Amino acid sequence: MYFTYIAFFIAIIQIYNSMPRRVVGILPRLTFSKIVNKIEYTANQIIIHNHEKTQSTNFNDKQKMFYLEKNEFIKDKKMISISPAGFKGFYLLGIITYIKEHYDLSEFIFSGASAGAWISILLSYKGDTTNLFSRIVGENMVFPKDLTIREFEQKIKTNILTNFNETDFDLRRVFIGVTTVNNFKLQTSIYSNFNDLEDALDCCIASSHVPFITGGPINKYHDIISFDGGFSKYPYLDIVKSSLHITPSIWRPDVPTKYIKKISDYTTLLSKDKYNFMELFEMGYNDTKNNANVLDTLFYNSPSTDFIYEK
Repeated sequence: MYFTYIAFFIAIIQIYNSMPRRVVGILPRLTFSKIVNKIEYTANQIIIHNHEKTQSTNFNDKQKMFYLEKNEFIKDKKMISISPAGFKGFYLLGIITYIKEHYDLSEFIFSGASAGAWISILLSYKGDTTNLFSRIVGENMVFPKDLTIREFEQKIKTNILTNFNETDFDLRRVFIGVTTVNNFKLQTSIYSNFNDLEDALDCCIASSHVPFITGGPINKYHDIISFDGGFSKYPYLDIVKSSLHITPSIWRPDVPTKYIKKISDYTTLLSKDKYNFMELFEMGYNDTKNNANVLDTLFYNSPSTDFIYEK
């Protein structure tokens, strides 16, 4: 039933997009209510720098190098992208905990959507990963029966803000994909350069918003209607090729496609009582440890920026 609601909302947007412009012109417009960000356009995405307050001119896909020249911090960086995962995001947390413990990530940026958005922030954590899981999740090893998914997200946000400081993270490395609505059109917005840690976490909540499942029908981030980044075709920064794409099936593959978004990424949200967070975390950690030879190839031996591992 929940996915019926989602399909309905997307169908309404698609119907709107197909309507004649003379009809659309008399309908209410869903637009950016104010320019509070620096916005840069690629062929397929809008890249939004939250902390800046100017709007740049458009440039197409062939001018990616121009973007990199203007943003020197990421110019020579490789990228790790992190997929949506539902509650299997705790499996991804195990994966990245092993990676952070054993590899130097100073030359990487991180781009994620939905559960992958939260993981991208944790990848930017600069401290010791010991007890990282418990500091984020608290005492809950399974989904708390007295909380909604929205309330659980707010609890995770509160735990992070309570147990960490903004200086504990290098948020310059984080690029979060959100599916936004502009003039009744769905578009992929990549947010970066966050105002502070809370702003970045609010972006994660926006990137995780599935109508009627993680909250009400509408979620707004910076006054923009926002939905789960996984609704977009490619919710990762497309300026830099992904060197490693982390998914719930990276070590346990059931489909061969690199960036496919499976329905199971979302249906885990409908069976929240099924998952033990610690078991998922430990499984992700141990699966990654058992495949460390693959990661060694990337982090120690390969200078390329186009290595994506999918079994």
